[in-house]
Formats: sequence, C-alpha cells, structure tokens
Amino acid sequence: MSNTLWPCCNGWVTITPEVLGHRSSFIGAVLRTLPGATVTGPPPRLAITAADDSDPAPGNAGQEVTFEDDLGRGRTIEERGEQAALRRILFAGADTAACALCGETYPVRFLWAAHIKKRSLCADHERRQLSDIAMAACLFGCDALFEHGFITVSHDGIIIGASDTNGTVGRRIQDLYGRPCHAHSARSEPYFRWHRDNVFRGRETP
Repeated sequence: MSNTLWPCCNGWVTITPEVLGHRSSFIGAVLRTLPGATVTGPPPRLAITAADDSDPAPGNAGQEVTFEDDLGRGRTIEERGEQAALRRILFAGADTAACALCGETYPVRFLWAAHIKKRSLCADHERRQLSDIAMAACLFGCDALFEHGFITVSHDGIIIGASDTNGTVGRRIQDLYGRPCHAHSARSEPYFRWHRDNVFRGRETP
C-alpha cells in the first residue's frame, strides 16, 4: 500500500496551510509546473492529470500525488544530539556570534556548527572532541566554500583559497583570503590539516 504524501480527495489536493502546512504557497507553485497540473478554486485545488487522457477512467478526474520512498532523511538521534551539543559549546546560548571564517557577527540561526573534518570520516574519539572538531560558519557563503574545498585554513591559521576560481565565487574567496580563522588552534590544527589534504581544491604548497 502506498503512503499518501498529502490528504487528497478524489485525486485532488487543496493548496491551503491547513492541508499542506505553512509552505503551502511554495508547494503549490512547484506542483503547478508539473505536466498535466490543473488548478481550480477558490480555495485553490490541484490535480495532476494523466499524460494520456484520451480515454480517462470513469470518475477519475486526476492522478493522486504520492511518494513511495522513505520520507526519513537518515539523520540519527545521535547526530541531532551531537549538533545540539556543538551549538551549545560554540554559541553558549548567545543570540549572536561571529563566523570563524569571515568574522562577521550574525544571529545564531544563520550560523552552522560546521565540522572541520567531515563527520562521516571522523573516528569516534574525534567526534567526541567537540571543542576542536567544529567551528561556527555562516550560511552566507563561508560554510559552503569550506565544505566544498574552495577555501581552507593554513597551518598558521590563515584562510587561503583556490586560485582557479573566477566570478562571484572568486571574488568571495579573495575577500576571505588572508583573514585569520578564529577556530584555529594547536588542538584543531590536525583537523584543518586533514581538510587541506583531502578537501581543499588548491592543495596547500609545502
């Protein structure tokens, strides 16, 4: 038996917050781009009509939208608990904090407790070194640039960047180049070294 993604009636889904939640407008806009989407209302209701409707089945005005795979995201209780512990250490209940890379201060909702060494590749004892394994990285570019290896931190705690990147990303890298990383220390250096050796696109020169 398939699991219905949203409450439907005769193949239709009603595009309202009561049915789809607070992101109903966004979900409705995405569904309207699908082939065969039909919208009526008010209240707005949407159905996905079968691609071949030359001889539709009696009483079947549309095709019910379902999702057959596992709806879980694979995040374990252990990971969520660890992320909460990291945030407590990095932010200590503060409303604002500084990004360890760009140095700008943001509300903590815009900061991620970013692992310096990829969590999936950390040994158990490394994951438990909460004060050394992670840093605050903002969601305005720093977290993604570090995660994807466009920037890294040198052995003396200075941000360096890949030199073969142009455009907007290249300018952002140049803005960060040469800044001190506030998360760098003797204890966190082994994790930054791992990042330089395994993730950084430019690879640090000896």
